[in-house]
Amino acid sequence: MLDKVLFLGRKDCKYSKKLQLYLKKKTKYLKVLNTNKKNQKLKLDNYQYVFSFRSHIILKKKFIKKIKVAAINFHPGPPSYRGIGCVNYALFDGVKNYGSTAHLIENEELDSGKIIDFIEFKIKKKDNIKKLLDYTYQSMFIQAKKIINKLVVDECNLKILIKKNNNLKWSNKIKSFDDLNKFYKINLNCDKKEFLKKIKATNTDNFKPYIIFHGKKFLYND
Repeated sequence: MLDKVLFLGRKDCKYSKKLQLYLKKKTKYLKVLNTNKKNQKLKLDNYQYVFSFRSHIILKKKFIKKIKVAAINFHPGPPSYRGIGCVNYALFDGVKNYGSTAHLIENEELDSGKIIDFIEFKIKKKDNIKKLLDYTYQSMFIQAKKIINKLVVDECNLKILIKKNNNLKWSNKIKSFDDLNKFYKINLNCDKKEFLKKIKATNTDNFKPYIIFHGKKFLYND
């Protein structure tokens, strides 16, 4: 059993809920914080592990220093896609493979810690954002269970995972919310192929690509 764990998940996420229930079986003491906003304050405590799964919270340096063993984040993308909007960029780039990455949280910089695991899967031609995200969250959930089980057996397995995946490196490029917002803008001069690629990579129920015309913003509606 793990000793004292903080789980950072996301509200209304079925995979966060499933992982929370799984952790309850593997932990003596489990603190859960499911959020839907950034910059939520955390109370300093001596946690053995912190697991972050789709959480908006960015751990502060003083908080990370208090963690006894490790803070681990499950990133919804491969190491080649850092930051925000990984699925959007991957679909637009037309890559054939995608995946999820587990890594240590060692500072306040996004997606920069040592990589401890990577799961890869193929992208199908008909996959849209919704399907690809669901595949990714499933992958993250499976990945999280695998890592948690290894840590339950022996915390030294963490060092083994780090050494095993030492060849995996993060991309030098990292995308922000501002970058993603700009990416959602459709260039009025683009050709049909570029237009359809952008629609595929950005159109969801909650977020829409847009154009700026005579200073006014118009959202795409299918």
